[in-house]
Amino acid sequence: MMKNRLLFLIPQLICCLAAVKYAEGARAGGEARVFRVEGLTRPERVMVETLQGIVNRKGPRLFLLTIEEDRKWQEIYQEKYGFSFTPVENLAKLIEAFRDDISGLVLYDLNLDAEQWVAVTLAGIENLLPVTESILSGKSPGLRNNGLAEEYGFRVAQDLRDRWDDNIEPYNWALKELMPKCSRKVCHSIDAEYRDAKVGLCGPMWGFDYSVMKKGFVFNLSPAPKKGLSYGNVEVGGYPRQVALYREILKNLDPPAQVNGYGEPEDVFCSLLSEYGHFSFHAFNNWSFHTGVKPLNKELRQKLHFTVSNTKLQKKFYVSFLTSEGDTMKPVIPFAYGAWFSSVRGKVPVNWGINPIMAEQFPAMLEYYYENASENDYFFAGCSGAGYVYPNLLPDVTQFAKHTGRLMELADISIVDIWGGDNPEKLEEYAAAAKPEGFTHLGGPARIKMLKQGIPVIFHELSYWQENAKKDLTGKDPGWKDLSRDEKNRAMAGWLAEKIRGIASRNEPPFFITVYGDLHGFEEGPEIYKMTSDILGVEKFKVARLDEMISAARLANTGKVLAAYPKCLFYSKGLRVASWDIRVQNLQDKAEKVRIEVKSAGIEQIGPEKEFLFKPWDAGYVNIRARLDSEKGEAQVVLSYGNRREEKNVAFSAIDGDVPESAALRLSYSAVNLPHAGGGRIEDRESIFGEAWSSREGSPCHIIYGPYESLPDGKYTAFFRLKTAERIPEPVCVLDVFSGGTGGAHRSEEIYIKGIDFKKAGEYQWFRVPFEWSSRSGLAEFRVFWTGKAAISVDCVAVFKTEGK
Repeated sequence: MMKNRLLFLIPQLICCLAAVKYAEGARAGGEARVFRVEGLTRPERVMVETLQGIVNRKGPRLFLLTIEEDRKWQEIYQEKYGFSFTPVENLAKLIEAFRDDISGLVLYDLNLDAEQWVAVTLAGIENLLPVTESILSGKSPGLRNNGLAEEYGFRVAQDLRDRWDDNIEPYNWALKELMPKCSRKVCHSIDAEYRDAKVGLCGPMWGFDYSVMKKGFVFNLSPAPKKGLSYGNVEVGGYPRQVALYREILKNLDPPAQVNGYGEPEDVFCSLLSEYGHFSFHAFNNWSFHTGVKPLNKELRQKLHFTVSNTKLQKKFYVSFLTSEGDTMKPVIPFAYGAWFSSVRGKVPVNWGINPIMAEQFPAMLEYYYENASENDYFFAGCSGAGYVYPNLLPDVTQFAKHTGRLMELADISIVDIWGGDNPEKLEEYAAAAKPEGFTHLGGPARIKMLKQGIPVIFHELSYWQENAKKDLTGKDPGWKDLSRDEKNRAMAGWLAEKIRGIASRNEPPFFITVYGDLHGFEEGPEIYKMTSDILGVEKFKVARLDEMISAARLANTGKVLAAYPKCLFYSKGLRVASWDIRVQNLQDKAEKVRIEVKSAGIEQIGPEKEFLFKPWDAGYVNIRARLDSEKGEAQVVLSYGNRREEKNVAFSAIDGDVPESAALRLSYSAVNLPHAGGGRIEDRESIFGEAWSSREGSPCHIIYGPYESLPDGKYTAFFRLKTAERIPEPVCVLDVFSGGTGGAHRSEEIYIKGIDFKKAGEYQWFRVPFEWSSRSGLAEFRVFWTGKAAISVDCVAVFKTEGK
């Protein structure tokens, strides 16, 4: 009996010893040098980062102090992971410490920007140091010695000087001679302005040590063939020859490849990468060191997960605060710019956007965050998954989604924040391959859509809300600059709570509201979210972790048939028969027969009389036809399926406009519910909904736009209900239908509306914009551009399908 027990215990003992050995090995860390880069010239910094990438191939051996938070990571690695750090006093001693890792030098001339980055790429391949003549001779400010050849015996293995005449030729040479020796899975875009070109404003993007370590291609090229505005409304780009080279680099990579660094304008950069199936992971420092630190645990797991099995659905407005720069390590390395150390963190649910790539490339850093998270901290995948892409533009969505799904499982992350993923087919394809619990989506208005298998997509209306809050609050009494930090935080929390209540006022609970906040220099986030939560209270609102919200959304919708009703059932005043298309979605594993009825004292429904069969997870339109005896009122719409019967009251109203008898209403919106670049909400008795969106003093802008709707192929007419304060001869606004979202390339005719086009000042009038749409056009947004000439108000928008399915 004892022998059997010993035999039983031996495997367990071996496992325990192995676990102890693994933990000891992880804690063993190692010896590393630490060097401060402050005061280095750019060529010196380039040389040091290249050196770091080369020496850290053998493990985490060189750590650079680039920002104050690097010292905190040094402390963590020392105390938790057993590293010892030896400071290096100067550049000469740093080179001396790692002289055996260097095979020689590559000499370049600073007069050609491209030479420097070709030198870095070559150095990474052949274990060389990229140097200028000043560094070579020992006359560089940070070096001051007898020269690298005499001092260390380094030979010049490659001299790139006097080979080329412009910044294009070095890259052509590098593509031919170096790219075959480079990694096909990683590269680095420097994004730095130089003498002859405004490539970008944000660079140079340091942190290319990781690409050097992986023998990646390093370059400084513009992704923009035409000039475009970047941050601060400054023009960048406009270099077609550089873009052609950029494309050649991307063609040589195996998708999905990781493009570190950056490019500007951001949308042009990300669109270009997405076109080739690659993704951006942006930049920061010491990646080659962080990637070498092993975690103490074999599995990385968040402390808590909400699923449909442990979530109780409440009839409240769920609010989730998202704070993210998930396309990059920028917020991770500096601890969310200080927000992570807030004394308030943990007192209110906050959701942190990170990249699932961390589980594979920076597991010890992710382990630190998971271990130090509270139960109110939840981590989701920021900016489209495991890398920043626009899924709309990916040539193979499934390929990238599988890459994301694998890393999400490794990182214990189940929710993705999607950017540039408006195309319904692409999003369904993404969901099928990545298998997330749900998505959040950049772009308003606040709403929820359900994908197949019951996967929710919750749209942000309050995106980058801080900038809008500051814009609204600045200049109000007391003066913004005179307020203390706490007073500013309370003002912003009050503004945010008001916006959240506004969204809630036009929806019925349970409803799901995401608040997407920036992280740049915004360490007050947790404090403001706690204040906002206190203002909202718990009677109507539930501030929740994102996984709890997604689980509640699944509970609220899965297993049902949903009908999406227009905001108002509009019809043509000149026709006695109205035609309305109601979108129906079956969120069940079984087929379902569905019937829709419209009941009202002023409506006689004349079709359809039959039930419609919807396959599992299928969606489509049911066309309702009815005779109307009154111009406006309220109808009861009844959805029946199985043993269920659901009722909803919807307004109906006549349009004074030219609508063909065959046309059917597809969409309608209150202007208040659409996104805005300016203006404000007003109460208005003459409005169909009792409220409208009005222009205010300020610069001309789109006072309504969005909501980025997918439309089937066909011909349409959009009607806008407007009024003006003055009947002036100049245009007061411009109406159009535009392909918003990512990848669109369509625009209707622009309709200029003059003040004298209104029959009477101060009275609403309908204006029409006919347009033809293709599914290739992108996503439709219905826009009113205010010219600033005279005040206008927008009541609503109604969209009729005039020809097609």
